[in-house]
Amino acid sequence: MKSLIIQQIEENGGFLSFADYMGLCLYHPKHGYYMTGSQKIGIEGDFYTSSSISEFYGAVMARWFIKKVEAGEIPPVFCEMGSGTGAFIQPFLNEWKRISPSSYQEGVVYCIETSPYHAAALDSLEVFVLSSIQELPDAFSGVFYSNELFDALPVQIAQNREGRIEEIGVGADQGKLIFKAREDHQDSLSDYLIWAEITLPEGYRAEIPIAMLGLLENLQNKLGNAYIVTADYGYFSEQLQTRKKGTIRGYKNHILIPDPFKHPFQMDLTYDIPLTAYIKKAAEFGWVKAAVQKKTEFFWENGLTDFLQETSDPNPFSKAAKDNRAIRSLLSHEGISESFYVLIHKKRG
Repeated sequence: MKSLIIQQIEENGGFLSFADYMGLCLYHPKHGYYMTGSQKIGIEGDFYTSSSISEFYGAVMARWFIKKVEAGEIPPVFCEMGSGTGAFIQPFLNEWKRISPSSYQEGVVYCIETSPYHAAALDSLEVFVLSSIQELPDAFSGVFYSNELFDALPVQIAQNREGRIEEIGVGADQGKLIFKAREDHQDSLSDYLIWAEITLPEGYRAEIPIAMLGLLENLQNKLGNAYIVTADYGYFSEQLQTRKKGTIRGYKNHILIPDPFKHPFQMDLTYDIPLTAYIKKAAEFGWVKAAVQKKTEFFWENGLTDFLQETSDPNPFSKAAKDNRAIRSLLSHEGISESFYVLIHKKRG
């Protein structure tokens, strides 16, 4: 399948932008990593998410959502983009139905999932499965939510070389994929770095989140009165400009792969989203910032501890014992949640 990438490089004059390379590897209709029918998440996959660690993540978010609905801030409408196999939305629905059956009966839930493999796993749930954001009703009002979505969207790469910003893309040398540099045409990458308040030292790289900014613009055009809730890992600009090689990496069998060309089409590719750019773009759209906090803090504030179970069962492998361990891992300031941020903004239609 590497030949498919090399063909694209040749057809583009010997240079393929990293965004195009990442898009091919992850989203090619036939060969893309997310488009094929293999397990991606959990112990049998390549990486974990908070939803795959504990079902109570979805339950906590349901409680937060219901408070907004019952306060009259939003209608009982929820959309998750990048739903995967439903590890988040299934417990979300269960908790919503359990504690607020009346609003549940009136509610509508959309799941946006581009992968046919994952979309098929959602068919048994009481949700509308969509393949793209364009299929959402216009002026959508409610909550638009995603978890670890933006970090899998294609990015360009910029590098400072001898005081000038150049684009780092993909080339081929004797059948091997390599990084290749070219001029920053029209200074688009330079303009982004200035706007995002990133100053790259000599030889340093940074990702340019063209797809992330494009999705935020789509949300601006598509949503009405809505909360936009994004959970993802990332850094602020002052941190990003200290990462000499940028933050692009792969994951396969739960092993971090620094070389993004190691297993094209067969591993996840990801990066740390630029939080400063996300927040700044939201402000330009007029979205009101409600929260920017570590996921650990979000869990503590929204009652994840309520799901801890008292048990006298000495069996460490009982369901209660395993559930409690998973919850404590999400609440720990040394666990996975501490690597993630929850960004909550309110958009007025």
